[in-house]
Amino acid sequence: MGANGQRKVLRAQSSRSSASFVWVACCAFVGVSIVSGGDSRLLRFGHWVGLAAWAAFAVLWRPCIIVDADDLTMINVLKTHRIPFARITDLKVGMTVSVEAGGRRYSSWGAPMPRSAYSAGLDLGERSQIQVMTPTNERLRATSAADPARDSIRRAWEDAKRSPSTHDDESLTSSTWNAASLVVGAVCLLLIGVTTVL
Repeated sequence: MGANGQRKVLRAQSSRSSASFVWVACCAFVGVSIVSGGDSRLLRFGHWVGLAAWAAFAVLWRPCIIVDADDLTMINVLKTHRIPFARITDLKVGMTVSVEAGGRRYSSWGAPMPRSAYSAGLDLGERSQIQVMTPTNERLRATSAADPARDSIRRAWEDAKRSPSTHDDESLTSSTWNAASLVVGAVCLLLIGVTTVL
């Protein structure tokens, strides 16, 4: 949750731009095929283009973590997990976000990644410089290396522990299949299989 109490959606920084790039490439292929009159090429490879577009949506565009006042929702490629903060026994924010709740471990596909080595190196370089700016020859405090997007997940959990909801005893973890996404993927694979056989 943000400071104003609104829901916060967190995702990998490059995921949506990567998905957009794939979709532009798919549209370019279809456009070139139509303009050049290559209907047979479009019929032969169109479902592959559809599969690539679907994969970009399912793997890059959709996955994220939604942080609310009382729960954490992980939207992954195949399943969506809703986990109340009251049920979380352990929360790890590393290369991915993993949560232990109700004796199970849930890992997020679309969590924000740690800062890159390049940006961390720049920060280290800034902190290693001697900054003599005061009359008493003191070093100024270095800028914080905290990653606000990733730190907000742990902060929301700690805030929920300090002020538990009145519905904590009734709330349970839930996992649901991403049915629509799975059906579209299955249809693309089925079309590929049919055209390969024919």
